[in-house]
Amino acid sequence: MITQKSRLSSVLQRRLAWIGLLISPVILTPSPAAAGLLFKGTFEGGLEPEWESELCCSHSAGTVSSPTRGGNRAVKFNYRRTDATQEGARRSELRLDPVPQGSERWYAFSLYFPTNFQTTNGGFITTQWHHKLDEGESGHAPPLYLATNGQKLTLVNSFDTDRITPNREYQTDDWDLGALPKGRWVDFVFHVRWSANSDGLLEVWKDGQKLLSKPGPVTFNDQVGPYMKIGMYASGIDDEPGAYNFDQQTMYFDRIRIGDSNSSYAEVAAGGEDSGNPGGGGNPQPNGKVIRIEAERMNLSTYRVEATDGSASGKKVISLLGASKPEGTATVNFPGPSGRYNVVVGYFDEEDGRGRMSLKQDGQQLDWWTFDQKLGSGSMDPKTFVRKTVKAGVGIRKGDSFKITGVRDQSEYTRIDYLEFVPVGRYSATIDLSAAQ
Repeated sequence: MITQKSRLSSVLQRRLAWIGLLISPVILTPSPAAAGLLFKGTFEGGLEPEWESELCCSHSAGTVSSPTRGGNRAVKFNYRRTDATQEGARRSELRLDPVPQGSERWYAFSLYFPTNFQTTNGGFITTQWHHKLDEGESGHAPPLYLATNGQKLTLVNSFDTDRITPNREYQTDDWDLGALPKGRWVDFVFHVRWSANSDGLLEVWKDGQKLLSKPGPVTFNDQVGPYMKIGMYASGIDDEPGAYNFDQQTMYFDRIRIGDSNSSYAEVAAGGEDSGNPGGGGNPQPNGKVIRIEAERMNLSTYRVEATDGSASGKKVISLLGASKPEGTATVNFPGPSGRYNVVVGYFDEEDGRGRMSLKQDGQQLDWWTFDQKLGSGSMDPKTFVRKTVKAGVGIRKGDSFKITGVRDQSEYTRIDYLEFVPVGRYSATIDLSAAQ
């Protein structure tokens, strides 16, 4: 649910007023040759030199061998209730340098909240994109942050088109992202065009599902763009210390990737070459692998293979563009071990028609849907890519037949990138069965 606000409460104003006192970091501007993937935070050799610490104590952060989302190390953040007695110690965070105002960025990161992460009346900001106040401005909320009270996740976006925001008067959108997942890794991808004008954009994916697409202003009209921060910030512990009823809170980050406008969802999203300890129980399959079958490798009827500019994995999709009939099919027999899987389809939902698609397993329909999302583009590009979990926890036997049926409408050619099977309870490497037929 999106709620609009023109002015923050006085309590939140006081909580955030200190922000204007932060030392201004140096702006990181990529060289003209820089393109695509700009940064990889794997923590394999400790904290990368790009991170600047905002830690009060020796226990605030450090790398650990378990749990990990990819590779052999992740970063662990601790916040103790007694930390608040330190001068300004409301945070256990790491930060990167700012990006240029108006720039476009892809951000991917994975979070892990242990099962004993406590629910409190006071909230923690766990990921934020901070701002640098211009001269004449008072403290205000960060343009974008992800927060939790231990019970649910909330995303908040604050913005203002005015050149100076002197009285903390601005607009805020917030979204309830549901219950806080505990005991497992949660993968996020953010696509942001950092503009205070109509050309701004905010897109968010969680565990491969697109949660929102918001065009328009997404930040403040500042001279310098925002900078990313990870960790825990007890935003209201000074004003309402009783709301933070815990001894210690702990959380983990891993596999942080940042790309520029030449990057894509596929390039930064979790999976690919990284693998690691899932860190969260569940019931993994025998080989613990996510099985991806590229659509162009399936048995096709009427569907045609179409090359892309890199928006799709393998730089190919199947499409009904130029096909002899308006309906096509793609079939494949499941090549992996029997077990329970989430069944996922990657496709493009363009704003130039209302194509339809269905997926069947051994003749039984798992789901059907219409390509009718408003994603801001009529082309096959990162804006229109959708990763849809068709059905979760499906029992699948080796050799089961899967059949995709697509029906084009106008210029919506029901373009499909891949079919994917994610073992229930497991988050690990993706294997591309390019030879599967």
